[in-house]
Amino acid sequence: MNLWVTAESAWMDMLKWDDCDPVSPPHELKTYPMWVGVDLANKIDICAAVKVWQGNNGHVHADFKFWLPEDRIERCSRQMAELYRKWGEMDVLTLTDGEVVDHTQIKEELQHWVAGENLKEIGFDPWSATQFSRALAEEGLPLIEVSQTVRNLSEAMKSLEALVYSGQFHHNSHPVMNWMMSNVTAKPDKNDNIFPNKSTPEAKIDGPVALFTAMSRLLVNGGEQPESLSDVLMARGLRAL
Repeated sequence: MNLWVTAESAWMDMLKWDDCDPVSPPHELKTYPMWVGVDLANKIDICAAVKVWQGNNGHVHADFKFWLPEDRIERCSRQMAELYRKWGEMDVLTLTDGEVVDHTQIKEELQHWVAGENLKEIGFDPWSATQFSRALAEEGLPLIEVSQTVRNLSEAMKSLEALVYSGQFHHNSHPVMNWMMSNVTAKPDKNDNIFPNKSTPEAKIDGPVALFTAMSRLLVNGGEQPESLSDVLMARGLRAL
């Protein structure tokens, strides 16, 4: 199994994702309003946090952070274990001690990660992060519940896709996030709504879900809204499928 082959029914065009420009310099990002999305769906699995900044002229910038209990690596397939260890050595995946994610460590690192930023909200799924959210609330951080529902995530996914296609989405090509984004699948329902799914248990999508969570709050409270994907395609002389 080649872990880097995009799922046959992958939602994101990974060539366009890879073509996204880098984010602005840190001193510039600090002047932009910022939203955070977290995905802590499983205490024995990967946890993810994503920062999104509303930049100028409708551009959106994003950064990503991931944690995994180190002892869980032994329970993974050989290929995934090698990949997780490699990412740990690259400092793009934080390996926490033990079998279970240390939410205290994540809370402290998240506080440091957002310090000095123009933070507006931290979005989280109340179903899986109640204790964690209470700990953050006690630190005075602005929290907002974002249930992982079609209503909350569909528009965020569509807007992100349009931003990527139009060249208005910026990221620094984080290897963990790149892999996870290639794992996202989505099929429109009868109302053309979409929701993130994955093809196999090892095809993690925690990072994209955290990104969609953050995007959903940016869309509610941010400034300029991105064009729809259909508008982007038509503007480039392409037919919307």
